[in-house]
Amino acid sequence: MIVATVFFLLPVTGKSVVFVDFAAGGADNGTSWANAYTNLSEALSLSPINSEIWIAEGIYRPTGANASFILKTGMELFGGFTNGAPSRSDRDWKHKLTVLNGDINKDDAAGWLNRNDNSYAVLIAENTSGVLLDGLVIRGGNADQAGLGTGQNAYGGGLFANSAPSLTISNCVFAGNSAKGSGGINLRKCRDVHISVSVFSGNRSTEPTSDFHSGAIGNAAFSNDYSAIIERCTFSGNSAADRGGAIHTSHAIWDLYLLNCLFVGNYASVEGDGVSLRTTDVPIENCTFAEHASDALHAQACTALVTNGIFWDNFDMFDGDDFAGGVLEAAYCTVEDAAFAGVNGNVNVAPHFLVNTTGTWTANATYDSELGQTTLTDASADWESGVLAGGTVGPNPGHFLHYTIYTNTATALLVWGDATAGTSGQTYTLRDWHMMYTSPTIDRGDPTSDYSREPDFPEGRINMGAYGNTPEAATTNPPPVIEPEALQLKIY
Repeated sequence: MIVATVFFLLPVTGKSVVFVDFAAGGADNGTSWANAYTNLSEALSLSPINSEIWIAEGIYRPTGANASFILKTGMELFGGFTNGAPSRSDRDWKHKLTVLNGDINKDDAAGWLNRNDNSYAVLIAENTSGVLLDGLVIRGGNADQAGLGTGQNAYGGGLFANSAPSLTISNCVFAGNSAKGSGGINLRKCRDVHISVSVFSGNRSTEPTSDFHSGAIGNAAFSNDYSAIIERCTFSGNSAADRGGAIHTSHAIWDLYLLNCLFVGNYASVEGDGVSLRTTDVPIENCTFAEHASDALHAQACTALVTNGIFWDNFDMFDGDDFAGGVLEAAYCTVEDAAFAGVNGNVNVAPHFLVNTTGTWTANATYDSELGQTTLTDASADWESGVLAGGTVGPNPGHFLHYTIYTNTATALLVWGDATAGTSGQTYTLRDWHMMYTSPTIDRGDPTSDYSREPDFPEGRINMGAYGNTPEAATTNPPPVIEPEALQLKIY
C-alpha cells in the first residue's frame, strides 16, 4: 500500500510544515501534531527541501552509531513547541527545551566519559543553503576521529557546516560538545552566516595540532569571500588544546564581525582564551571580555578593531603574535591597563558589574547528560529564583572555566555544560555582567555609535560592553523596582 504524505502549508512563507514529537501516537507521518513523526532523523530524511520542521520539547537522538542529523537545503528547524501549538509565536524555547543529543547510547558521564559511541557531529549541513536553526539545545557531539575527507568526523561536534551558505542560528544552546577542532561549530566554506542570541558553554577542542582550533566556533574558509556575523551571544567555559578558547579564525581570510557578545572564563592552552584571530582583521563592537587566565584576545598577522568594549578581570587583555605581528586598535573601551587610558576615548576604570559575589558549595555538583546541564548547590544561599539566568559562575578557583547559568532556585544553580568541578567545600564566583546604574561605562562609548535601543541616554552616547545599545542596557537613573527583563530567563 502506498501512503501519501500531505504537508501543512505555512501561509506566510509557503514552506511545508513537518511536525515532530517523540511522544506522538498517531500515524507518524508528520502531517499534524497528532500524527507527528516521533523520530527526528526520519523526519529530516523523508521531508522535502525547504521544509519547516516544528519540534516539540523533548530529547532527540540521531539513529545509528555515531550518526548525525542530516539537514537539507532550506530546512528550518524550530524547537520549543508543545504538542498542539498552532503557530511559531506559541512556542517557548526557553522553558520547553528541545534537545538534540549526540549521546546515542545514553551513557555519557561527567568528565567527558563514555563518548566513543556519540555522534561525531550532532548536526551536519553539507552542500546546502538557507538552513535555519532556532530554539534548540545541541549537546553531546564528539568529533574525535582523524580528519577524513572534508573532516566532518574531526571538526564541529555540535554542527559541521560545509559549503552551507546563508546559515542562520538563533536562540540556540551549544553545550558539552567536543571535537579535535571547533568543538561547538565548524564553518567550512560558509558565507553569509548569522549566529545570534545563543549560548556556547562548556564545549572543547582536543587536538593541539589542528589548524581549526577553538572550543566553540572555528572556521575553514579556504578563500577570501566567506563571512559571518556573531551577535548577542555568550561564550563561557569553552576550552581549546591550542588556540581560541571560544573562537578561532583560520589562516584564510574570514570576514567576521562580533557584536554585543560576552566572553567569560574560556581557556586556550596556547593563546587567545577568548578569541584568537589569524590573518583577518575583525571588528569587535560592544563586547565584554572577563575572567580569562591568559590573553583574552590574540591576533596574528591581523588587527583586532575593538570599539565600545570592556576588558576587565583578565590576566591579560591582548597579545600580538611574536612571529607574525598582531595589532590591537581599541577605541572607547574600558581596559584594565593604564597604558590605554586617555587614548582614543579609552578609560581605565572599574566597570561596576551588577553582581560579583562569592560563596561555598555545600554539595557535590551533579551532571545531567540528557540536558547537558549541571546542578550546583549552596544551601546557605538565598537567591531569588530565576534572577541569575544569563549570568556566569566559576565553580572552582583552581578551574579556569566559567559556565552560563540557565536558571536558579533559592539555593541551586542550573548551568550549561559539565561544571562538576564545583565540589562540596569549594568556593565559587558568581557574576552578572549587566552594568549597575552607577557604572562609569554608561554613556561613555563612541559618540557616533547608535544608541537608540538603550532605555535611557541623557548624554546621547552608547554604553560600553555587551549590553550597549540593547533594551537591557543600564540607565543613568536608578532602575525601577521591577526586575529588568535581562535578569529573567534569557540566553544572554
